[in-house]
Amino acid sequence: MTRDIRAPRARIFDALSDFETIENRLRGRGALVERVDDGGAGPSGAAWRLEFDLLEKRRALEAHVIRIAPDDALAIAARSSGLDLTLDAVLSDTSGEATRMTLDATILAATLKGKVLLQSMKLARSRITRAIENRIDDLVVRAEQGRL
Repeated sequence: MTRDIRAPRARIFDALSDFETIENRLRGRGALVERVDDGGAGPSGAAWRLEFDLLEKRRALEAHVIRIAPDDALAIAARSSGLDLTLDAVLSDTSGEATRMTLDATILAATLKGKVLLQSMKLARSRITRAIENRIDDLVVRAEQGRL
């Protein structure tokens, strides 16, 4: 998924790596979020335990930053219910003060339980994709308005 944002790349990266704000937004949507790293390593060592509702069931997830390149890229790996997930965000300049954000999510089943969940997610793919796109579009609007 790619979005062009009328905002400087540094501002977009700051929003993507502002984990405290993201944690608070997740809590506002009903998720339980626990930061499990000591915070001493900065964003590169960030790790979390989360609980949230997905497909009408409470899910647990453990996530951690696997790659961070200031103003350029951020990657997070996670594991939940037999699924291995990776989210990559890459930022690049376009013309003027605009930034292109490319998001790539990979989900792989690690267990039989994960294969069943992944199949359920495939059946709900359009609904899940629409929800993700809505969140990304909201991020884009906030970034362009300078209220990240």
